[in-house]
Amino acid sequence: MSKYSSNQIITVFEKWYKKAPKLDNNVKNLIINYIPWVAIIFGLIGVILSVPELGVITIVSPFAAIGGINGISWFGLHFILTLIILIASVLLLAAYPGTKARKINGWKLFFWSEFVQAFYSLITLSLLGLIIAGFIFYLLFQVKSHYS
Repeated sequence: MSKYSSNQIITVFEKWYKKAPKLDNNVKNLIINYIPWVAIIFGLIGVILSVPELGVITIVSPFAAIGGINGISWFGLHFILTLIILIASVLLLAAYPGTKARKINGWKLFFWSEFVQAFYSLITLSLLGLIIAGFIFYLLFQVKSHYS
């Protein structure tokens, strides 16, 4: 079992971002209005692109092994990374109804999707991805109080 609950992890992040400069209420309202659309659009794009990619990797990797390509570990890693993107995308799709209704569960699903994306950026050593994730976390914690 996990040592920390979901709420405890969110609380740790919230402490980090609590000291950040506050956004204007007009900007917060704009973010709140766009979060559901970001969730549905990027969730659909992620699923549409990652499901076929998983199929291609699954089909190609045995042939690569037969052909003597010593890249099986690359195929395995690529499969896992694509699976991580699929998980983040499904979480975004699941977040859509809750963020549209301004429910805290929708906000949490969006948070966990971004958490998975940040994990992906960490695994792939993508500094830009981590910076973007940090900025999205900042925006999420700016509007968290507007979700019930």
